[in-house]
Amino acid sequence: MNSKSSPSPIQKVLDLAKIRQFDQVKQASAENEYAKLREATDFVNNKNNEKFLHFKRLTKDTKQTAFKSNMVESSKNLYRILQRFGGEIGQERVWSNYMLLLKCYEFRNENQTDQGARKTQNTPASNGGPGFAGRVSPLKQQHFQNTIPQDHPKPSDWKHIQESYEEKIQSYEEKIRKLNKENNVLMSETADQRNQLEEKEKRIEELTTRLSRIASQQLTQGNPNITDLSDGNRPTKLGERFSQVYDDQWSEAFEALKVKGKQEKEIVTELSDNVQSIYKFMQKSVGELMQKLASETSKVIMCPFQPASHREVPLNGTEGIIRDLVKTQGHHALKSVQEKLGVTKRGEDKRIEKYNEILSELIWYMVIQDPPMVLKFIKNGEKMDKEGSFKPYSKTGSVAEVCVWPALLLHEGGPLIAKGFALPQ
Repeated sequence: MNSKSSPSPIQKVLDLAKIRQFDQVKQASAENEYAKLREATDFVNNKNNEKFLHFKRLTKDTKQTAFKSNMVESSKNLYRILQRFGGEIGQERVWSNYMLLLKCYEFRNENQTDQGARKTQNTPASNGGPGFAGRVSPLKQQHFQNTIPQDHPKPSDWKHIQESYEEKIQSYEEKIRKLNKENNVLMSETADQRNQLEEKEKRIEELTTRLSRIASQQLTQGNPNITDLSDGNRPTKLGERFSQVYDDQWSEAFEALKVKGKQEKEIVTELSDNVQSIYKFMQKSVGELMQKLASETSKVIMCPFQPASHREVPLNGTEGIIRDLVKTQGHHALKSVQEKLGVTKRGEDKRIEKYNEILSELIWYMVIQDPPMVLKFIKNGEKMDKEGSFKPYSKTGSVAEVCVWPALLLHEGGPLIAKGFALPQ
């Protein structure tokens, strides 16, 4: 590989990811992984060019290598960048280059391991051993015996020396067991103290949140331009977590469906339909919850001393109170809503279950905002532009065919929080 003449396909993809402002930490991790693979490939090319050319022919027509969940984090980050941006450079060129790097890296490591084993086997026997005595003359053997120091242990002393070392080893092992036992006790005490500290910090955070919410309730109610910074589920935070799900859990779900033999277009369509289904279900559930709360509140106010009332129309002025109640206490209903939605199914791949669980939680917090956040889905045939709400997925293009991942808006007709992705025609 001659990296001086022109950048490799993988280097071009990494440069493109940097231009697109991909996650800086993951970008750096992927670049380190690429440098490691490239170093091994250069080594094989220089030391065994014939093997290098064999690997190059072998990986020439590679379409895409499989994603492995047991990859180290740097390998995962490089794989995800290649998967997302490789289409703009040329998928076949990118994956062929990637597979060549992996082959050379594995060959270099196996070669070094074999050399180390051979070196150990070829080490000559020590002076005085059976391997040494068979290769020297009796005169030389006598010469070596005369050079042994007078204070060197006699054969009869070796048993005593061995017993002495065994006693020391047993003593050290006993000390190690004692230290391990003390360490386990300290770790247990530390864990208990850490749990107590976390409980206290959580309690302080809850009280701080309640105090801040009471002080700013009238100011922030129904106004998306004023953000409560003490709210861990405020729109900006939800936007960051939503983008993170696309980077991590979406990729895992994609690989889980790919194992079943499905094609790229079929997979992204299925995942997109799944997001829309969860979004519509959460919108409906929040609407029903607010209507029920408003109805029950009106019943209690109108007939405080009766067990029930037939009044179904909410009282005027309660809508804001109900909306704030849902926003602040809606997390208590999340588990029940997820069970009704059926985010976990018997026999479903664990990666898809985790994806549905995290996605449904985020969308629930989005729709209980005041006003609710909005997921925007691009339709087949709609145009995409550089300044718009969607980026091209896998390949370049200006007209959408499939909505891969929705854009996130602060509210209906509001500003863009996170861009979506679409598969171009």
